[in-house]
Amino acid sequence: MTVRPIPPEQVPAAAEQVAKWGYPQPVGVTALRHGYWITDVPQTGILWFVEGPIELGHWCVHVCVAPAHRLRRAFDPEVYVLIRTVAGLLGASRLYAPLGTLYPGWARFLRTRGFDQQDAIGLFYDLPED
Repeated sequence: MTVRPIPPEQVPAAAEQVAKWGYPQPVGVTALRHGYWITDVPQTGILWFVEGPIELGHWCVHVCVAPAHRLRRAFDPEVYVLIRTVAGLLGASRLYAPLGTLYPGWARFLRTRGFDQQDAIGLFYDLPED
């Protein structure tokens, strides 16, 4: 999988794209201004990471897959390796999948990918320390 960062000036268009693809909530101002956005080439999805909301080093990951690729890409183990790798490069100590608890089937799947702890924010994965 080839990925690239989405430049800040293209983030508003990326946010519009995930809305068109059916992302279940609006993208917030913090994500637009301070998020780290990436996509794959050719584009089958968009991921963005936002630090917080509680502690530095805790990041939330948001994933939106294009409808035509949902079944193949959403469950691809390579995507979860990518997510953990980028989180590590961002300096994350904990990674949240905050929308995971809203959808029971999705939550079950996320747990198989390491997001096996939960608190008030949602499902999370603690990245290994050095």
